[in-house]
Amino acid sequence: MDNRAPETSLKPDRTPLVLGGMVVVGLLAALGGYLTWRSSQPVVTPAPVPVAPQPPVAPPPVDAGPTLTVEQAQTSFSRLASGWSTDPQFQQWLQGPAVRQVAAAVQLVADGQSPVAALPGFRLTGPYEVREVTVPAPKGRPRPPARVFVSPASYERYAVLVKAFDSLDTAAAGEAWQALRPVFDAAFGEIGKPGTRFDDVLKRALGRLTSVTFPEGEVELKAKGALYEYADPTLEALSPAEKQLLRLGPTQGRLVQARLKAFAKHAGLE
Repeated sequence: MDNRAPETSLKPDRTPLVLGGMVVVGLLAALGGYLTWRSSQPVVTPAPVPVAPQPPVAPPPVDAGPTLTVEQAQTSFSRLASGWSTDPQFQQWLQGPAVRQVAAAVQLVADGQSPVAALPGFRLTGPYEVREVTVPAPKGRPRPPARVFVSPASYERYAVLVKAFDSLDTAAAGEAWQALRPVFDAAFGEIGKPGTRFDDVLKRALGRLTSVTFPEGEVELKAKGALYEYADPTLEALSPAEKQLLRLGPTQGRLVQARLKAFAKHAGLE
């Protein structure tokens, strides 16, 4: 921690399936009639006729439907998400490459990294502030270094962003997730690891953030060169993504966690 300013969804064509089913039913009916007719005839054991082996026939390729380009995904996402909030910060963000940013940010958080690098449009103002508390000097001994705590003013740097996040209709967002899956799959295809699904990465990211426990009372820091780190080794051992959430402070951080849990519930991602 530093102290510097630091849907259209197309229905699959079922015609081949229907025709295939009809052919199978027809063959079974013909075979049944053949067997019934044969059962009334004298049994004659025919000489075996050699049959040349047939090469295996590859099944026809499955039509997975049209694949969205990232540009189409962005247009779909902006259209679907525009009604989730009237907050100007959110509406302005939707005009940029939002779907790419969300996909990248989710991947970073799932991996334990801070999502800030994937959200270049979000800038904080003011320095990271701390509060120093002077420690009385023991009699006859030098005064010990001052104790350092996170200043509440540092939490306020995130107020505008938290306000925009809190304005989101998480129920609408969650209910739209079925339509959003191909949208984010398109963007995730650019950055995701082979064999991974965006749904799985999103679940990991949500789980990581919603499981963070905020400490009670003031949070003490200790200097480490030009930076600060948490004095509590349990907090310091958290991932960068989890520490980023701690920087919001307990009130704002828990609000964000509540909104993430609400989205996960409505989206069926719990």
